[in-house]
Amino acid sequence: MNDINYQQPLVTVAISCYNHQDYIEPAILSVSRQTYSPVELIVLDDGSSDDSVSRIRKLSDQYGSFLKHRKTWGYRPR
Repeated sequence: MNDINYQQPLVTVAISCYNHQDYIEPAILSVSRQTYSPVELIVLDDGSSDDSVSRIRKLSDQYGSFLKHRKTWGYRPR
């Protein structure tokens, strides 16, 4: 049999978050527990004022760095 390396393509998952403290952990854990690899997870926080960022940071420390946090993106629909 040939020694051909069949590598899987990288899958990138992006999760956006704004004050979703009740939903962000299950979303991150769902991606982190997938059996497919390699997976790159990027979490974009849009200046949450609840506990979202601390929950994301806790999971980031456990599973690797994937947080992009900004104070504000500027535009907010009314």
